[in-house]
Parts: sequence; C-alpha cells; structure tokens
Amino acid sequence: MWLDLARYADTQGYEKDLGRNVWPWRDWVIRAFNNDMPYDQFLIKQLAGDLLPDRTLEDLLATTYHRNTQTNTEGGTDDEEFRMAAVIDRLSTTWEAFQGTSIRCVQCHSHPYDPFSHDEFYKFLAFFNTSEDADVTEDFPLVKIPNESDQLAEVGSLYDSSRSIRQTLFEEGMKRLSDGSQWKPISAVTATSSGETQLVMTQEDGHPEIRTRGNLSTGSKYEIVFDIPKGMTRLEALKIKVLPSNIKAALSIPEMGFVLSRFKLWVDAPGTKPDPEDQSGIPFKWVVDDDPAAFYDATDSLKDGGNGWGAYTRLNAPRTAALIPEQPIDLPANGSIRISMLFQKSATGAIPLLIRRARFAVSESDMWSAWVGSDGFQSLLNNLETTEHELGQVKGVNVPVMLEQPKEHKRITEIFLRGNWLDRGDKVEPGVPTTLPALNQEGPPDRLAMAQWLASKQNPLTARVFVNRIWANLFGTGIVATVEEFGSTGSPPSHPELLDDLSVRFMEDMGWKLKPLLREIVLSATYRQSALTTPELLEKDPGNRLLARGPRTRLTAEMIRDQALMLSGLLSPKMHGPPVMPPQPEGVWRTVYNSASWKTAEGEDRYRRGLYTYCRRTSGYPSFLAFDAPTREFCTSRRVPTNTPLQALVTLNDPVYMECAQALAKRMRQDESLFDADIAIRNGMRLITGIPLTDPDSLQPLHHLYQETMAYYGDHPELATELGDNAAQSALVIVANALLNLDMILTK
Repeated sequence: MWLDLARYADTQGYEKDLGRNVWPWRDWVIRAFNNDMPYDQFLIKQLAGDLLPDRTLEDLLATTYHRNTQTNTEGGTDDEEFRMAAVIDRLSTTWEAFQGTSIRCVQCHSHPYDPFSHDEFYKFLAFFNTSEDADVTEDFPLVKIPNESDQLAEVGSLYDSSRSIRQTLFEEGMKRLSDGSQWKPISAVTATSSGETQLVMTQEDGHPEIRTRGNLSTGSKYEIVFDIPKGMTRLEALKIKVLPSNIKAALSIPEMGFVLSRFKLWVDAPGTKPDPEDQSGIPFKWVVDDDPAAFYDATDSLKDGGNGWGAYTRLNAPRTAALIPEQPIDLPANGSIRISMLFQKSATGAIPLLIRRARFAVSESDMWSAWVGSDGFQSLLNNLETTEHELGQVKGVNVPVMLEQPKEHKRITEIFLRGNWLDRGDKVEPGVPTTLPALNQEGPPDRLAMAQWLASKQNPLTARVFVNRIWANLFGTGIVATVEEFGSTGSPPSHPELLDDLSVRFMEDMGWKLKPLLREIVLSATYRQSALTTPELLEKDPGNRLLARGPRTRLTAEMIRDQALMLSGLLSPKMHGPPVMPPQPEGVWRTVYNSASWKTAEGEDRYRRGLYTYCRRTSGYPSFLAFDAPTREFCTSRRVPTNTPLQALVTLNDPVYMECAQALAKRMRQDESLFDADIAIRNGMRLITGIPLTDPDSLQPLHHLYQETMAYYGDHPELATELGDNAAQSALVIVANALLNLDMILTK
C-alpha cells in the first residue's frame, strides 16, 4: 500500500529508466510498520526528516519518500523543466497520500469544486521548491546507507562529522571571501578558448568581464591572461565571480550552469613567453565555495578528474569562489597572470556546462596564507580526510534524500500563469490553504512546519484519510469509496460517524499507532461476518456499502504470488536487502539506452516476497501487471481490480506458479513409497485451506482432472516427465496447479 502511494521503484523512470538505489528506504518503511511507528512521526520523518532537530541518518533516509520522483535523462530534455515536474509531483502526492485530495488541477486555475485557489497551490509548492535536488542523472544529493541496519548510527555520526567540518571550513572561508576591501579587479589582456567556444572581453558597470559568444562546446579550455595590478607584489588568492547573463530572469528560470573541471595558474615575467613544458602550473591548496552543500567538491577543480566547483546544472544567482595557492605567489612588476580553465562536464543532451560570464579579482592579504597554513586548518583537513575515508570504507549504497538549499541560494517561487512554468507571475511565500487550519507560525514556514501542520490533531483530514485507507485495504472499499478524493467530487462517506469515531480514537486513544487500529477493525463483529450473501441482500446492497456481510476481495498481485510460494513451501522468510529478480518470461525485459538486464535470482532470493521484486517503471514484473499492480510512475491510492483471461494464463503458466505447483505436489505426496493419488489430493485440499475436508464429493473434479491427465500422458509418453519424474507425479503437479487457481485461494 505505502509503496504504491510513494511511487516506489528501483529505477528513475522515463525513457532510459536507469537504475536507482532506494531499497534502503523500502526497508525503513518495513521497519516502521513492524515497529508500529506512530503515524504522525511516520508522516513528519518522510516529509521533513532532514529538518528535524538532532536528526539521525534514519530520519534522513526517511525523506527518500519524496525522492521517488522520476528523473529524465533523455537527450535534449530541460533539467529545470523536469526538476519542476518533480516538485509539482511532490505537492500532488502529499495531498493525495496524506489529505486524500486531488489538487493537481489547481496548477492551472483555482479549483472549480473545492475551496483551493490558484495562488495557494504555489504557496504550498514553495515548501518543496527549495530542496537541493535537481533533474540530474546522479540523483544528488546522496547519502551512504550501510547494508547492515545496526550500523546506521555509526555511519550517521561519520556523515554528521563530515558535514560539520565542511560547514566550519565554509564559514571560515566566507569570512575572508566576503571582505570586499581586499580584492583588486583584474582585466584580461587576451582570452581564448578551444573548441567552438569564443570568449570576449567587455565591461559591465565599470567591471571588467569575460563572456562567451557563439556556439559553445563541451570540453572547452579557456586560456586567459591578466595584467598584474600596479603595485601588487604578492598573490594570496584569486576570486572568480560567475554571473547569470540576466540576473533578474535567472531568479525565476535558472540559466545553464557550469562545472570547473580543472584550474591552473602561472605567473609570467614581462617579456617572457610561456614555457610549453610547464603544464602543471603553480600548486593550489584550497577552494572556498560560497555553497556549503554543493554536489561536487570545489577543491576537485585543483586536480584532474572532471568534477569541481560549479553550479550543476543550473545557475540562478551569482556564484563566487576563492582559489588559494599552497604558498603566496611573488608577482613581478609589469608581469602577467595566466590561467587555464577546463570544462569537461555536460548536462543532459550534451549541453556544455561552462562559465558564460565571469569577473576576476586578486588579493594580497596575508589572512589567506595565515589561515590555510595554520595548524587549525590542517587539523580540520586531516579530520575531514579521515572521516570521508571511513565513510568510503562502509559497505552500503548511496541513496537519494531530501536536503534544503543553503539560505544564500534558495530559489524563489512564483505563480505559473495558466500552469505554464515558463510564464511567471507574482512571487509567493510558503503557506497553506485558508480553508484549513492555519500554519503554526512559531518557526519558519518550511517543510518541517508544513509536515507538522499535516500531522496536527487540528488537521481535519490526516487521520480520517489514513483510517479510511486502512478500512479500504481490509474491506475492499473505504468508508469513503474514493480513498484518493475526499473533496466534493469524491464519494460521500457511507458511515460518517464511524469514520469520525475511529479517526479521533486513532489519534487520542491509540496514539496514532496502526496495530491497535487494525486490531480494533478485524476483531469487530462487522469484519468477522461471513462473506456469504443472499439474493435479497445483493439486490439491496450489491457493493456491501451497508456492511451486512463480511468482505470478499481478490488478493493483490504480490499477495497472490506470495501465497502460492507459501502454500508450496518455497516462500523465503528473508527480510530486507536489495531487490531481487525472480523468474519471468524470457524477452520481456528489453532496455533502451542502458545495458541493464534481468538476471534471474538463484537460491532463496528466487522465492522472496513480492515486496522485494525489482520494480522497473517502464517494464514492470509481468505477473504483477496482469493483476493490476501500478507502474509506480505516480502516486496510486487504490488498485482497481480487473478480471481478464490473461490473469488465468499467468497463474496457470508463469514459471513461478509452475515451480510452486511442483513444490506443492511434493508436499501433497508426503511419502513417495506409499503414493496414493486420493490421499495426495486430500492432503492438497487440507494444505491450501488449512481445514480438514468434510465433503469428499468436492474432490471429484480434482480426481477427474488427475485421471484425464494420466490418460493424456498415456497417449503422449514423451511429455510424461516434463513436470515430474513420472506420469503420476506430473499429473499431480497439474492438480496442484489447479488447486492454486481455485477461487478460494485467490480471494480473501
């Protein structure tokens, strides 16, 4: 249920549908339900676990709930457009999953039926629009989650230590970088680039700048020569300020960003030519980045590797960095400073990520060398190296999580006119619809405040929606039949007082815990009624909305497979871990633009619960799709059951169900030396129903099937050993297969 709501899948979606490691979040959900985590905490951790005071690594992992959005890595797509699509999906999913309300149409106009206005949609959108993630292949930001859950606390401590050290270095660096009095602007004498990229030297409001012109190409290498400012004898730091071409417009719709893959600097005396043998340049030690949580480490710009300082993949405001040499550099009078900047990264569709507009300045203040040469700085670097080395040794996977942008770089949110993300209206601040209780204003209006507002007992929808969802899972239909829509276009509740009572007691008496709620419902006289009915009742209440009989629903796709495995004795009790690939028909899984392949699991992984089956959005597990499992591209509140011949073809012929039939037949035989078809069939009925057989005549069709199959194998002896060692065993497999297809097995 929850994985459907969270649109959980093991791939990114869209055309390439590349793999993604999010299974540790699935395990977090399993542990949360098994440990009966209160639902209000369950909600808050998933929506804003990263913002909790003293948050743990598990809290951070919980936020993967909203990183289950799709990532489009198809060539030619716009990263910002699909980042925005993901943000809108988070808003819509939050309202459907936690509030039972469809709000997607409000993106374009005020709701025609419910009291939600166009601007309120974007006020709520603002809660999600300042997260660090973007539509990039790497799914940044990521955190290392250990394979063993008992290591979470230890790894969380390492992760917090790393971020704390980097925050300290950031703050110390920014104190110096932001001191404007020390910087002297420098003007370029020449500026050239490799590839098709062209550089021009210009002035903007009295500031010398370098700008690009014409076609731009990935892999461009800039070579820029600057005059040394008069009277300057020492270089302590070089500052690069990268600006959007249109600063005001970039605040709304960011421009393409940049990644400085490799930076080098030389100093040339007057009248000398560059030494072609000197390709290394002067050693640099550190880069002060004005973003404390950048995707790439800015100091990677000082070494080969392709990553480094930048705005990946979008630039929405000026960005600044200071590059500090290992030792102060002596500057000759009338000499020049020569730099090279290599840009190897590209965005989706091979769009080059390079600096399009920049200003340069230098500093001779000794505060830089005093800082990077101090014991305190070196101690921080040593601790950072040790901590990140230990993190690198952890056996685990990198999982996408939610993190907030630094306040210095937070995006603004504007209304999309008619829902068009390229057509912007007024700026809005985070807020909630006025028709619902007001947001608690004690703290800032951020995602945590929003999550706490949703989990408040004053919120009229949260508990009702969840209780109704649980009721629907148990009875097949919710008290409000449209579990995804509590608004005016949804169905009215069949028993409003019952829903109110259960919801209040769920919050107050049960402490938001699921297990007491489940116990309350399943032990009720209403639930424990027989599902048998009469013609009179069917005429009066065909949908059982008045609850005069017990529920009768077909099992879900995963349950049907799990039950077949359980009845056959094959089901593995193993919990948690990476997804598995059980048998499926050959040739179903053909990937486009990636080399992934379906590698059928061996051993007990072949028989894990359906919950652990690898979920690929563009090519779902066939037998699950046949039984109405969603593709998990979007939030799914309910699976609408269908009845098609394809379902019978699955349970009669799919490799998994044939293996189950063979294993069940072995259980039915019990003793090979005393094989008796009648006893075996009786054993089969007892095994699948769990109760002794009271009506021997009910076995007649199964005996008939067995005899018919034996006769068939008599006519076709070459087929008699396909399913067993002999005709009798193979015939019993056919009977076992029929047992697994009985209505009483597929229906609750």
